[in-house]
Amino acid sequence: MIEPVHLLIRSQPCWLSPARCLFWENKKTLVVGGFQLGRISEPTGEPAHRSSLDRLQEQILSFKAERVLFLGSFPLPENNLYLEAFTQWRKRYPALTLTAVLSQESPVAESLLSSLGISRHIGQLTEAPFVWTANRFAHEEWEQNRQSGYLISGYQDPGYKSYDAPRQATARPTFFLTPDHALLPAFSKPRGTDRVRTGKDHLLWLCEAHRLERKA
Repeated sequence: MIEPVHLLIRSQPCWLSPARCLFWENKKTLVVGGFQLGRISEPTGEPAHRSSLDRLQEQILSFKAERVLFLGSFPLPENNLYLEAFTQWRKRYPALTLTAVLSQESPVAESLLSSLGISRHIGQLTEAPFVWTANRFAHEEWEQNRQSGYLISGYQDPGYKSYDAPRQATARPTFFLTPDHALLPAFSKPRGTDRVRTGKDHLLWLCEAHRLERKA
């Protein structure tokens, strides 16, 4: 059984899921970064080669989400069967609101999303108190400018590896939160390429198969 963690972010009740997504309770919105269609090899401890769409559906049902917000690019799968499965899934749930914040303009992806009734935004989307971004950002600049919104990125791929870990050890996907911004782990292919460390007022929640482990 997956055990999410309840967390207040700018007074907004949110849930962090070990399945590597965030649920914004007040807006009944599931936020997913790094989503890719297809069967994806999961980190150790989870069933291998599960469909991203199956995992997404599980999280929607678990949180009773009425909306899904995708952050990042929306790469089209090489296998058209995965694309057809997504299209048919969308048709089965027309009342579910889907929103995509894309990292850059992509006529092919945007045309597909439009045909499925998925709204699109390029770069970022402000929904107070949050600012959702699909691009890599300089968090130092964001902090120095004292922006009023809380920035959450689904573009980067945060991962944690301890200082004494072997060089070949894999970084563990993690939620990285500071007082000003947060990074969501990749939903489909977490590699931990953006290494993060704990610092003052930082929160790290490491993703396990069915739970989250807080790193002090």
